[in-house]
Amino acid sequence: MMKCLYFLSVVFHVAAGCDLSGDNDSIPITSYKGRSVLLPCSCFDLHSKPQTFTWEVYKTENLTEVLNDEHYRDRYQLFNSISPANLSLLISDLREEDQGFYWCNTEKKSTLFTLYVNGCELVKKTVVEEVTGFTGESVVLPCFCTDLQDDPKTIKWEFFNGSNDQDIYPEQTGHHKLVNKNHPGNLSLLISDLTEEDQGIYTCNIQNDWTYVYLNVEGDILPTKYPESELLFYAKLGPSPYTTAHITAFLDTLHDMLTVQRPENTRYVIIWDNVSFHRAALVRNWLTDHPSFMALNLPPYSPFLNPIEEFFSAWRWKVYDRHPHQQVALLQAIEEACGDIDQASCQAWIRHLRRYFPRCLGLEDIACDVDEILWPEPERRHDVG
Repeated sequence: MMKCLYFLSVVFHVAAGCDLSGDNDSIPITSYKGRSVLLPCSCFDLHSKPQTFTWEVYKTENLTEVLNDEHYRDRYQLFNSISPANLSLLISDLREEDQGFYWCNTEKKSTLFTLYVNGCELVKKTVVEEVTGFTGESVVLPCFCTDLQDDPKTIKWEFFNGSNDQDIYPEQTGHHKLVNKNHPGNLSLLISDLTEEDQGIYTCNIQNDWTYVYLNVEGDILPTKYPESELLFYAKLGPSPYTTAHITAFLDTLHDMLTVQRPENTRYVIIWDNVSFHRAALVRNWLTDHPSFMALNLPPYSPFLNPIEEFFSAWRWKVYDRHPHQQVALLQAIEEACGDIDQASCQAWIRHLRRYFPRCLGLEDIACDVDEILWPEPERRHDVG
């Protein structure tokens, strides 16, 4: 009797086929060129097995089967051989032409996915980035692809002033335009001759990906007592961390913004940190090709003179000495290591650094002859009385 019931149960499952989980709404999925994407599709009953199933894609007015399309050859993977109820489709090495509508079909139901493939992944900020500009001047609203060589097919800049939305790009005017074409992944927007009406929230939008910038417009950039020939401009380089290519893209942006309304004989001084990549050959060549710009490097930075950086550096190595995950839990190591840095350690650190401060004020490069990644151990310390 039990064998008969078991047989009937098996027959019922086979006859029932596969009823796909989820509702009938289209499922939007966004990914990026060169990555992999999973289109999840499975039977509601994980013990069932579909009698038949197919994956179809609709793009450019054609409906084709994915599994028989040469376009997807060696780029797709199925999982039903491991789990018959798992009909998900994994597409690797995504291309922009993979974008379209995908159907997971069984004998009972279909699930629709809308796949967006962006040629550019935007650099994101955890908060809305704020940029300050001044009436009558120019300002750049930053927007970058993580790879500056990416060339997105579509880009749109929108402006919201608190009451309504306005499309401002690609409707290029003399007031709004992209900064340059030297790096296709630099999508930053140049706004010239700023007015108070330009203040608001700007959206850099690429298909299904976007980033926000808030523009604050203030009065004149300089008091009237300064000669008109002088200009003080503060700029923040993004994204971070950045490469030499990002630096030259930033310099191109700076050049386009500053020279658009300035006489040709105006000289500009770029002041930045004294780090090796600011002196790279690509940067030096850029400065040679743009003689109206010169770079001024700040004195070499010595992080061991900064009490905050030195504290966290010491704390990190104290944690490391406890071999977290091997001998103790990480949180326990962090808590115990913090207790190792007491008042006496702080006082010893101050005494140790007294001999370096005068040399630092004298603009000497003291970082090159000091090996201080930690607060020095007592036997290595040379305190000054």
